[in-house]
Amino acid sequence: MQRVALAAGAALTLSLGLPAIAEADATGSFIYANVNGEESTLRSLEDGVCYPLDNGTHTVVNHTDRRATVFPEYGCVGTAVTLPSGSAVNGASFAVRSVRFG
Repeated sequence: MQRVALAAGAALTLSLGLPAIAEADATGSFIYANVNGEESTLRSLEDGVCYPLDNGTHTVVNHTDRRATVFPEYGCVGTAVTLPSGSAVNGASFAVRSVRFG
């Protein structure tokens, strides 16, 4: 009985004593451009944060290590398009105003 209590106590100590491992934020860059081809870049991106993009963004390139979800409205609202890491989307009918990573 004493061994069972000792084992249970050790297991509890281990489970409570280990710090939680936080997920790192996105690394890399997210490039976006307007219809005139003028480019801007986002870096040092936090997961879950909604980033506004310039009005008239029609090209996006996700060079981060996370998926990027782009939205047609500011505040990350509207019908979203998800871009896996390393992908790009462009076109005159494609317009986005905000992006979130993670």
